[in-house]
Amino acid sequence: MKCSQCQVDKLSNEFPSSPVTERCTHCLVQLLDNQNENEYQCPQCSAALNNEEAVRWKQRLDKAPFKLNVDKLGRRHLANIENVGNNEEIVPSGNIYVVLLNGEKIVINYEEVTTVVKLRQAIRDKKKIEITKQKLVYNGEELKDNTDNEPKRLAEYGIRANSHIQLMVILYEISEKETIKDLIFDLDWGFPDDHTVDYLDGTCFLYTGNKFWRQYDYRSTYYPTLANTRHSGDVLDRTNRRGHHQITSKLYELPENVTHLYFILSAWNSPSIGCYKTPRFSLIDKEHPDKNLCRYELNNVKHSKAVIMCSVARTGNTWRVYIVGTESAGNAKDYRPIEQKIQTMEGLF
Repeated sequence: MKCSQCQVDKLSNEFPSSPVTERCTHCLVQLLDNQNENEYQCPQCSAALNNEEAVRWKQRLDKAPFKLNVDKLGRRHLANIENVGNNEEIVPSGNIYVVLLNGEKIVINYEEVTTVVKLRQAIRDKKKIEITKQKLVYNGEELKDNTDNEPKRLAEYGIRANSHIQLMVILYEISEKETIKDLIFDLDWGFPDDHTVDYLDGTCFLYTGNKFWRQYDYRSTYYPTLANTRHSGDVLDRTNRRGHHQITSKLYELPENVTHLYFILSAWNSPSIGCYKTPRFSLIDKEHPDKNLCRYELNNVKHSKAVIMCSVARTGNTWRVYIVGTESAGNAKDYRPIEQKIQTMEGLF
């Protein structure tokens, strides 16, 4: 489907189809930019928008097509869009796009990064992400730096101008030698300003490969036959109007078929995470609580109902902590949208 305005091919399907939203996100952002500051209208239904709402619209529009590509990358669908045939020439100029799991994109000049190593260096220079912390995936395949001591070229993977490459940021590696006995997901939040008692839920999903296995939340605090993971349940301080959740997992006591843990935050009754006062989260080693294994600025997702904060994935005898930051619908009343979002990451970790 092409944009009705500029005929660009890749449309976001994040917004319902209408005469206006049959345009690409670039044209939708221009439509907002051309409106008077005090007369913003929604591109979807023409309802009046204030300045903050207009900014949020632009931010979501800017991310939308890349979020779509992130979903497709995990399932190899991108091959159908960017497949380079045997006789098709690799486009030598233009930009390539490195996409994080939260939809943020890094634009890099294709001509300046002919090899995987140079691409990693460009990412480090632009985003300050160390080379050793980068996991790059294109078309379902992890990019390697070298083959037989020869630098691996991007063209060998079929990467050309306008290609989208997935980037997972490895925050921490936990080896058997290091032996973190208790990995703790710690969440603390303040009740909303409307004087109600409301819950910012912390949840852990366990997967075996791409199949859901167990869920730990305020209801499923633990399973008697599996003492390796436990949820504290709701711990409320009504005097100071704060709540607390803690999920503890003994990684090296988990069954061998468990390969992934996903840690999730979701709003219970409030419309978004931003309604809660000073939410704080950390992923820590119980024996070394000063060592925060995962840092994420919750202000970045304050308009979301839920967010998949991080993933802890098994690679052989090592567990890797990845930052995710992917927004989602759903909450502890209905996890299905979150489970569907996790399914789009299949094969990435």
